[in-house]
Amino acid sequence: MIAALLRLAWEGRKFAILLIVGGVAAVFYVLWTQAQADRDGLIRWGDQTCEAAGAAFRPHEAKKRAWGAACLIEVRRIAKVERDLHTATAADLIAALDERMGKEAADAALAAAMSRRTAEAVARMEAADAAVQNDNTVGAGWACAVNDLGGLRAPGC
Repeated sequence: MIAALLRLAWEGRKFAILLIVGGVAAVFYVLWTQAQADRDGLIRWGDQTCEAAGAAFRPHEAKKRAWGAACLIEVRRIAKVERDLHTATAADLIAALDERMGKEAADAALAAAMSRRTAEAVARMEAADAAVQNDNTVGAGWACAVNDLGGLRAPGC
């Protein structure tokens, strides 16, 4: 009985080898197809993620080896900002807010002083214009008012 089975196996060896090779090829084909699908899915995920981060995953001029480089830099920058925000203490945030409000107050005070100075220069210029004589001759006071209005201060004015 065993001898008959061995003889039958020997006679069908070509068919058995063909079945084994075909089965291995089918397994490789399924694995290759799955690997391609996984790769395509990862590329789609990279495109979407990098688009959300504000960078391109596959720039038009980049080769495959350089895909994702710009995106990685942008994602690292965003992550650093997030880390810095989470590690900053309330005191740091309050100090930054105080500094900003101080700068805004200083800017407002400077703007008010400049506005007052401009209004005073315009008033002096109008007074100097009113003091012009009937023959349209002007004096040093009028020239000083013009210079003052332009932001120039002469030593003798």
